[in-house]
Amino acid sequence: MAAQPVPQELFGGLKWRLIGPFRGGRAVAVAGVPGDSTTFYFGAVNGGIWKTTDGGVIWKPIFDSQPVGSIGAIAVAPSDSATIYVGTGESDIRSSLSFGNGVYKSVDAGRTWTHIGLEDTRHISRIVVDPQNPNIVYVGALGHVYGPNDQRGVYKSTDGGMHWTRVLDQGPEIGVSDLAICSGTPQLLFAGTWHTWRPPWSTYAPIDRPGGGLYRSQDSGKTWTRLNGSGLPEGDWGRVGVDVAPDGKRVYALISAKKAGLYRSDDGGNTWTDRLADSRIDFPRGEWGWKIQFLNSRVGFISLENFQGAAILKTVDGGQSWSRIEVRDPQANVDLEGIGFIDEHVGWVGGWGEKIAGGHKGTSSATTDGGATWRDANDIGRFINRFRFTGTKPVVGYASGATIYLVSRPDGRVRVDRLRADETTVLDALLTGGDAARQTHVPSFLALIHPHNQTGVSGRMVDWGVQKEKVRPHLRHGQGEAIDEQPHGHMGGMSTLSR
Repeated sequence: MAAQPVPQELFGGLKWRLIGPFRGGRAVAVAGVPGDSTTFYFGAVNGGIWKTTDGGVIWKPIFDSQPVGSIGAIAVAPSDSATIYVGTGESDIRSSLSFGNGVYKSVDAGRTWTHIGLEDTRHISRIVVDPQNPNIVYVGALGHVYGPNDQRGVYKSTDGGMHWTRVLDQGPEIGVSDLAICSGTPQLLFAGTWHTWRPPWSTYAPIDRPGGGLYRSQDSGKTWTRLNGSGLPEGDWGRVGVDVAPDGKRVYALISAKKAGLYRSDDGGNTWTDRLADSRIDFPRGEWGWKIQFLNSRVGFISLENFQGAAILKTVDGGQSWSRIEVRDPQANVDLEGIGFIDEHVGWVGGWGEKIAGGHKGTSSATTDGGATWRDANDIGRFINRFRFTGTKPVVGYASGATIYLVSRPDGRVRVDRLRADETTVLDALLTGGDAARQTHVPSFLALIHPHNQTGVSGRMVDWGVQKEKVRPHLRHGQGEAIDEQPHGHMGGMSTLSR
């Protein structure tokens, strides 16, 4: 029997609501279960581990009983979905961040956990598990971000984490930014090394000290070879991301260097080509991609952060090639973050804008001709770093600022209506003044939220956005220094506020 159509008038009573989960900061770790399209895990940088078994309709916290909330890596054993390894401490390092206390393991799909060592790694970038044996596991450890320490590199266990052996060691100042295992040939591994510190006295410290590189092992980690030349960039490298296809031939490496790019090998890492160089994109030094959006399998956009100008990338062939589009509006927008297009022609970008006394202006720009021309669009808000669209007709969209917007297309024309930010936790980025790091929801005040960021500014939103105010603690000298770093929390002087 065919399903009966739902009367359109019934949709009139539906309202958008936040379904969660409330999480503590960015999510840098995610894992699924092979063969199960509804079960996923994600780890927040200060919100523990969450699990869904219904494709994201309901998320449940499964790590709250543990003494640490910062999650850097999650790996589900391909041969046993009940076995999960978790590396604590995010590796997407900031000037304000929480560190971890090693590796945890569950053998019952997250119901219970056991701490299995590597406590002084603090920040773990990746965990990979042998596809055939759940007891063979590799851990990529970045190590301390404020100074040198011994527990860095690639570690291996062959007994499920009872004992660990360091198989790649580049010294007390060089950690591992990424790690990949070939699912078809598990003896083949790749690791990216990274020599970086993030001292609290420098918001953007150098991230490309000598020692960064790409390593390959063809004997299950017993020996490693650094890959040089053959198409790879010269000079010092920054962060490296790497992955390998099941056949072991195609390898991708995302490399931060003077000639930064997305490098691809089709022979297991022997020779490389820069896929971005092939598309003739000239990336200025100090520019990086920030947000990505794909309209379909062919058309996609990337916003670029650049303190000197504003530009986006566009592809019409699924990422095989990219074109660079300058954002030239009257206000000279710079340093883009949010990007949102509803089709190939109509879109918006949000950014920090030019620097003025006391900070940045915050600017937004819009185009209706695919980026050929741009206009000022600050009427939709400032410091926008998220756009989201859903549905087809009408198109519903929202931007993470102080307001939610309904984007519709009556009579083929685009119209943006300002809606009241009702029953949401969408925060004004101007209020928080930077990348929000941690939010605290106070149960006794159902709508009281304290967003918190690396600049020491906290914000308070009451009554779902009707009232907002800045809260900046006045610090005494020395309170915000790294020496006062709090285990599994934030640095002294930047603690989460509470009421």
